[in-house]
Amino acid sequence: MLRFHVFGDQDESSYDLNAYQLTEELTKLDEKLKFYESLLESKNLEIKKINDEKKASLVAQFTIEATL
Repeated sequence: MLRFHVFGDQDESSYDLNAYQLTEELTKLDEKLKFYESLLESKNLEIKKINDEKKASLVAQFTIEATL
């Protein structure tokens, strides 16, 4: 969990350190977001492939039944 405290008597180097820590945390969160977006896209492609295969199977089944 990210904690950020501001105290009235902080000097500039403390603000720089806090900004650096926030930037690092943001970078980590951004990397996680990109990973999960990629994973979601991959899963969506898998689902699309399965649905396409299901449609093709149904078309083949109806075609075979129609010729009987």
